[in-house]
Amino acid sequence: MGKSDLYQLYINVLDRLSPDAMSGWLIASNLYGAIILGSVLMGIFNNIQLNNTLWHTIGIVATVFYIVQIVVMLFFFSIKNSYKYQKFLSLWTSIVATKLSIDSYLFLFATLETKGYTKPIAYYTYALIGVGILLLIILTIRGFKRLKNDEFRKEGKYLYDFCKSKRSIGAVTIFPIVLIVIAFFRSIESNGYEILSSCFFLIICVVLQYILVMAIPELYLLTYCKFKYSEFTVDIPKRFLKKH
Repeated sequence: MGKSDLYQLYINVLDRLSPDAMSGWLIASNLYGAIILGSVLMGIFNNIQLNNTLWHTIGIVATVFYIVQIVVMLFFFSIKNSYKYQKFLSLWTSIVATKLSIDSYLFLFATLETKGYTKPIAYYTYALIGVGILLLIILTIRGFKRLKNDEFRKEGKYLYDFCKSKRSIGAVTIFPIVLIVIAFFRSIESNGYEILSSCFFLIICVVLQYILVMAIPELYLLTYCKFKYSEFTVDIPKRFLKKH
């Protein structure tokens, strides 16, 4: 299997998923992660509701992982490193993107805990996270099946065919929307209208997760191809060699 068999994936290696583009994406994701982590740590230190062993452990684990993210990001800040170690960069970007898809929920849970709004909105949040993870697994399996069936040729299909998949997309989006609506009404019923701000942030968390869920399978496929096929290991462009 060569570039012609994987054309729809290969073109992205040279464009929006090139090593230099991935290193730039790591910077953006770390900036967002800093906002989430900083907000949660402030809550842990300043709110008695979060001053317990569980949240202290969560804060330590999240901080350690974020420090690792910063170190790796600084390493790949060098364009030469991003191309020289592009296999690891692709793998690490896949891991960070997967983590980023659920990062926002950490702040949401901290807010709910601080305000005492743990039920029933927390249960619906867990359900929405689970549905998102299940969707990610399904889309990843679907992507690898297309890879196995040589459907990524130049004249073939891409990872998503939105024109022909309207019914499938509709079915996938209906369930989360229903859960969100139920969560709204049940949460207001239990906690009053003061919980509306948390409900709206829940929508932001879900939208961000599901957008990333649609994009992450492509990263998984690209990472697999980089380790499997030498053609996916691209050379550093001459414009960068002149600068360095």
